[in-house]
Amino acid sequence: MRVALHVPRPDFLEPGFSGDHFILPGIRSGLTARGHEVQVVSYLDAREVGRGSIPARHVLPEAVRVRRQMRRFRPDAWLVYTPSVTYPDLFGWWQPPRRYVLYAADKGRPERLPRRLRPFFSAAHRRSLLTADVVGVYRPRSATRLESMGVPPNRIAVLPPMVAMPTGEVPQEEARRSLGLPLDVPVVVCVSRFTGPKADGRPGKTEGVL
Repeated sequence: MRVALHVPRPDFLEPGFSGDHFILPGIRSGLTARGHEVQVVSYLDAREVGRGSIPARHVLPEAVRVRRQMRRFRPDAWLVYTPSVTYPDLFGWWQPPRRYVLYAADKGRPERLPRRLRPFFSAAHRRSLLTADVVGVYRPRSATRLESMGVPPNRIAVLPPMVAMPTGEVPQEEARRSLGLPLDVPVVVCVSRFTGPKADGRPGKTEGVL
């Protein structure tokens, strides 16, 4: 099967050790390992278009290029990763693809967009959601938000990122002993990614937690 992979935030394609930088390369390599031919649709960053870092005039020539490329590739399916109103799929839903799937979709926050782009991005995201054969979301509350936008519940699939699940419940005392923790004092557990400072100098999540 030929799969057109579209990532409106193409920086997610860069491998990493957590989050989208871990999940998306895994999806891509998993599809390839199963014999599917995967082609990235575009490296235009829709989020940067929304922020104004990339002029909106670049969208039209990129759409023409994508159209020509997809006519040659003739994909059997179009997979869009993490679309939202702040970085929607600008190229897929109007082709139209034979099979159109969104994964890790959400409503997004249009107030983060410049006013001049809100109608365009909002319309593109809504059309994308209503065109999709299946809309995969990470969590139930995302499904609720998309239902409020008119997406039929029978086309929404809650698909959390896969993690190794425990086969049974570990007693608290046993867990404390295995970690070398005292049995008679409160223990606070925090689950967080280890991240460095942000680009603007603000502390990252790890420093904030500490």
